[in-house]
Amino acid sequence: MTTRPTRSFSAQQKTLRTHQAPAAPLRLAPGVATPLFPSSRTGRRYSPFSQASRQAGRPLPSPSPSRRCGAAPRPSARPSLGTSAVPAPPPPEEAARMARYVLHSCDWGALATLSAQEGLRGRPFANIFSLSDGPPGPCGGSGVPYLYLTDMEISVQDLEVNSNASLTVSLAQTPYCRKHKYDPQNPLCAHIIFVGSIVKVNDSEAGIAQKALFTRHPEMESWPKDHNWFFAKFNITNIWVLDYFGGLKIVTPEEYYNVKP
Repeated sequence: MTTRPTRSFSAQQKTLRTHQAPAAPLRLAPGVATPLFPSSRTGRRYSPFSQASRQAGRPLPSPSPSRRCGAAPRPSARPSLGTSAVPAPPPPEEAARMARYVLHSCDWGALATLSAQEGLRGRPFANIFSLSDGPPGPCGGSGVPYLYLTDMEISVQDLEVNSNASLTVSLAQTPYCRKHKYDPQNPLCAHIIFVGSIVKVNDSEAGIAQKALFTRHPEMESWPKDHNWFFAKFNITNIWVLDYFGGLKIVTPEEYYNVKP
């Protein structure tokens, strides 16, 4: 049962219970990463940026701008961000729209990899990365998280061994949660957890990624050229939405990419 939103967050937490059995703990030998790819068993280094990797598990194409921007705005029970430039969040029953909304509202996220570093092999390793799914504005979001990476970065070195990752984005970085005094852990301060893999974009998509990233992060254009920067994207396979009391909501990639933000 969903509790009434007028109660305090602490009171809500006390009444909520999870009925799912806890997952069995993952057991790893000390210093050994999980062999998620056949190449791991042979000792050959797996690169998520190879041609084969780019062809595997591509996300569904996002809807065209005309489809995304043609719908009239839907009413929301949530308070607005307090700015005419940013629409209010979708209502909590529209989880797919909420996932698209939160990603498009965020300029950075926490990317978690399985570490390939000596002494940390196989352990979770979270790092902050700038990202963008398109230029700011209600019609600019594709739903695809793009990143600007270099293999000099420690997390990218992890991805070259195992491209699997998770990405978390939260409205805590926007004025919305600060305006309404929502703690980042309060479900009303929505956050989205994506699971999937990182792949290097091909030449035909590089221009889209560049526009998405450089419009939000213009400093990137001046970053050292000798660092061999490249454009990549997060290939989404699973999505969890936490935007209200009562637990996580699961959204499929099909629902995510087909919804009109």
